[in-house]
Amino acid sequence: MVDDPEATQDQKTEITNSNSKTWNREQFAMFFKEAEVFGYEDLMYDAKGDLKREYNVRNDKRYEIDQAFIELALERISSEDLAKRLIENRGFDL
Repeated sequence: MVDDPEATQDQKTEITNSNSKTWNREQFAMFFKEAEVFGYEDLMYDAKGDLKREYNVRNDKRYEIDQAFIELALERISSEDLAKRLIENRGFDL
């Protein structure tokens, strides 16, 4: 974004000053192993750094990162992938 010659200063300012438009306050619980929690926290920390460096966004909220993570997972993981991983997590080789 920052190096994009087509991005105008106005667009950069709009991104910097933007807020979440997708949060609807419905919540649910997910359960993680401790190592996965640490991995997710590392990913969030890196994403926050990318937001600051690439887009100058400093007002991000935890729920926005969680929402983006879930959206990307739903876009990229098939039900077959999920089913296979569950069976692998139960100790079976597929």
